[in-house]
Amino acid sequence: MLLYTLTPDKATLLVGQIDNLYVPNDDELLWAVDQMRERGWLNQMIEDVKSVGGNSSNLINPVPDEIANVRFRPQDVSLFDPRPRVIGDHNIVRVKRYQPLNWMDGDYPEIDRRPPDIAPDIPLNDPRRSELERTRAAQEESKYDPRHVRLQNRLYVYLKEKFGVNNVAYERDFVDISVYADGITTIYEIKIADTAKKCIRLSIGQILEYAHYPSLSKADKLIIVGDTPPKQEDIDYLNYLRERYQVPLLYGCFNWETGTLDQIV
Repeated sequence: MLLYTLTPDKATLLVGQIDNLYVPNDDELLWAVDQMRERGWLNQMIEDVKSVGGNSSNLINPVPDEIANVRFRPQDVSLFDPRPRVIGDHNIVRVKRYQPLNWMDGDYPEIDRRPPDIAPDIPLNDPRRSELERTRAAQEESKYDPRHVRLQNRLYVYLKEKFGVNNVAYERDFVDISVYADGITTIYEIKIADTAKKCIRLSIGQILEYAHYPSLSKADKLIIVGDTPPKQEDIDYLNYLRERYQVPLLYGCFNWETGTLDQIV
């Protein structure tokens, strides 16, 4: 089951996915409602509805399939963070109200993978994000200069030239940059900080999640990218992590003058 929501401006966003969803039969539904009644859950639901001024009459003697209709395990629920925007003419884009829809094999919605801040300085067919100065939504007068984006765009150009445009992905599945070459998948997570140590600290949880959550191996090599050269202590730390935990984690220093990724350790 794929869950989606509609925003006030009518955009369709994916919320989550439930695997191994089970639809109980009539006898199982009767048993489930009896259990809810014995455990006091129905009474609690009635009080909850009354507390917000709702009509609770349908909960007095409920029709089983109107009160309980599916069963699933919490570990089979995956929530999207952030929520991807659906584009194209999929059913959930055309239907502007919540209702169950058939999900046929191969009918996964098309997702808009472009970041929301694309501006005229970046062509629409170019995945790179805008480097224009932008305004923070929470503070109208507060401007910021997206140095992270400038590094990401330049690294993207460098990796395209090195591995070929068809082997480099920009913001795919929310990863800054991914490279697929020679049977190896490498993901790059960019962080702007005043030390390599801080870049590693800020990135390590995020890059491990992108590569392995919930229980997959989606990358062979993980590279944290900053623009500060690593110290010997940083190199020793990464060597220890690789030896101790067998994690293919590296740090690369981006050289602004040459536009290349130097000193990968």
